[in-house]
Amino acid sequence: AAMPWIILRRAVRTLSVGNGAYFAERLQSGITVVAQYQQRKIVDLDRHGRVVRQTQLQGNPFTVRKLEDGNMLVCMFSTGRVEVHGPKGNVVRTIGKFQGPTSAYRIANGVTLVGDRTGVWSVDREGRRRQLLKRSGMIWISYY
Repeated sequence: AAMPWIILRRAVRTLSVGNGAYFAERLQSGITVVAQYQQRKIVDLDRHGRVVRQTQLQGNPFTVRKLEDGNMLVCMFSTGRVEVHGPKGNVVRTIGKFQGPTSAYRIANGVTLVGDRTGVWSVDREGRRRQLLKRSGMIWISYY
């Protein structure tokens, strides 16, 4: 069966996210979270594109995901770490060190899935790692 495709003919809204942004995600709250790789920061924009919060980082964030507890799951590509950042931007936990992590998801059972240059990893709540898929050159994973 053919996959249906949706083509947008015009942008509904455009936000200026700055140079070097590798990832942006719109939250249900209307905030857009942007990982600005080159500027080493995470920026939250309101519905009108105004900066409501920004956090300067020690490394280059590739992706950032809001967790249900209000913390953020951040893939720090340049340092290889996947970190959990608190509401004030402080690192509250390091999930582990990987080879160029690009995307991470926390699933309902507390396991974190991480995609890096070597494949896909599963990290349980205690920090035990297991490689689920070995794939050289992996750059992105999605979880639905």
